[in-house]
Amino acid sequence: AGQRQSSLLVQTAKCGQCYLVAREWPIWTTYEAGMLWLFVNGYISFVGWLEHPIYCTVLLLLIPFIENLHFYAIHRFVHRHPM
Repeated sequence: AGQRQSSLLVQTAKCGQCYLVAREWPIWTTYEAGMLWLFVNGYISFVGWLEHPIYCTVLLLLIPFIENLHFYAIHRFVHRHPM
């Protein structure tokens, strides 16, 4: 049983790696390239700590709430039952 469980873990890890390389890297690379292009061409601006300390502090404090809201919303969507 130990060898069988180990083999299952290896297969699961390989599947996760394939999913990461085939699906998530291209999505993140496209997102990052798009954001950098927008930044370089002046469509979005850089917000630094020295110029906007209050905004950056508030945003830093809101990150956990935004992250948890995103996690909750995605899991509600993923685990919803078909009508």
